[in-house]
Amino acid sequence: MDEASQDILELARTKMREAGDYTREAWREFIEESIDYYLEKGRISEEDDLDAIKEELVGMYEEIESEEVEEREIGGEEEAEREEKNEELEEEAEEEAPPPVIHDDPAQMKLEL
Repeated sequence: MDEASQDILELARTKMREAGDYTREAWREFIEESIDYYLEKGRISEEDDLDAIKEELVGMYEEIESEEVEEREIGGEEEAEREEKNEELEEEAEEEAPPPVIHDDPAQMKLEL
């Protein structure tokens, strides 16, 4: 894959992640938008075989989609681990804190920590 195609691929992947839309139709749209973007920027031109580039990149959908699913699953596992660690730390902090003292005398009716 040439450098321009790689750039188009990466831009389309970024668009996919940002949109959160992992469908084949969305992938095709992201590829088309990315090609248009690089055409406007002069990175590619009408002289390049745009149909072949588009066909190649659209044909990579299954590979890209499975990679994205795997990355989301790994990210989800990491998030679950962080949440579990935070819960453990909160529980430890609660266990270490002394209980509040409440006085029966109205003059001293305040919560002391």
